[in-house]
Amino acid sequence: MFQPTRNLAKVLVDRGFKVDSSIFKGGVQHQHKLDYRRALNNGYYWFFADDVNVPDSKGTLIEFPVYTKMVPLWELLTAKRIGLQRKAPAKTQTGKERLLRLLDFLRICHPLKFDFCRMTMKELTLMLSREIQQDQKDPDLFRPVIAIGHTKDLIDFETVDSFLCYLRRKDIPISTFREIYYKCNFCNHQIKS
Repeated sequence: MFQPTRNLAKVLVDRGFKVDSSIFKGGVQHQHKLDYRRALNNGYYWFFADDVNVPDSKGTLIEFPVYTKMVPLWELLTAKRIGLQRKAPAKTQTGKERLLRLLDFLRICHPLKFDFCRMTMKELTLMLSREIQQDQKDPDLFRPVIAIGHTKDLIDFETVDSFLCYLRRKDIPISTFREIYYKCNFCNHQIKS
């Protein structure tokens, strides 16, 4: 939850951090006052200063957003996602919280996060195939594709294992933030561990 950005960014910079990966392009959560829709056209990564949504070449932090694809709401309603949601502990919401959550969904397209815990093998490979095709057209552009997975959702180890095998077969490297930071030619900085 990286909004408002200014104060949080200053705390990270003061502690030696260089990289953030908090946002998911197109995301909106009214209850938490998060709105990442302005980041939709930013590319695969960008420097920022006062607003994580706005590229700033003078910024000292670099954003590597969780990879998303904007899809209609019904594409989020898969058996695996619904099953994980049902297993989550029930939280009683106030009327205001329910209304704010409803506002989150009142739009045409929603961000589908590249989530190795919530997606099936087919979904993972289909989502990545778009990037593979783009890379074949323009192999000189660096395209870090950031995946996410929450430990509370990590129950399908077979899909994770199959996806890792798929990446090896396609010769797609798995990297740390430190590695992709340096790959972006920012070698004159040190990343805080």
